[in-house]
Amino acid sequence: MDYGVTITRGAAPWQIFQQGPDGTACIRLEGKYHLVHLSQELPLQFSAVPHARTTVKARVALESTGESVVPWTECTVLDSENWTITFPRVPAGGLYRIETYMDYEGWDGAAGSTKRSRTRRVKTPKVR
Repeated sequence: MDYGVTITRGAAPWQIFQQGPDGTACIRLEGKYHLVHLSQELPLQFSAVPHARTTVKARVALESTGESVVPWTECTVLDSENWTITFPRVPAGGLYRIETYMDYEGWDGAAGSTKRSRTRRVKTPKVR
């Protein structure tokens, strides 16, 4: 069962993005999210969660330190499982990682895996 936030389009692992004349790259992401609850008793099991108001966020961070290059930004939630976001000006440099995060109405605080963060590593090389 897939759960949490998944990037499905826009950035492949270790992808290199070309910078524009202004020294930045535009990175557009699309993905899916799945609401599930992880039981707190053995055997651990996932169970579906009814659709709820969901917030998906993403950020761009330096791989080496975790420092935000583009801070946590709310994604556009399109329907009950899809989201999208565009980072229009990611500065040249890197190595960066793109992190995602989800929270939803009714989350009980015990199902930590439903807030799973997924990471993609990308680079926008500097031209010398």
